[in-house]
Amino acid sequence: MGWDDLELVAETSSYGPANGYEIPVSTSGYSGRHVVYTIWKASHMDRTYYLCSDVNFG
Repeated sequence: MGWDDLELVAETSSYGPANGYEIPVSTSGYSGRHVVYTIWKASHMDRTYYLCSDVNFG
């Protein structure tokens, strides 16, 4: 598997400062093990954060 195998499932606009965020996505049709790769750019700073999660959709 490579970077070309990534599938965009959600994209958001800018959010103001808050204690938490929820981004609803549909996992319908997915099963087994997957990697969720999240890119978050802080709107108040010139920084980008990356989060990688190993998930199992039973």
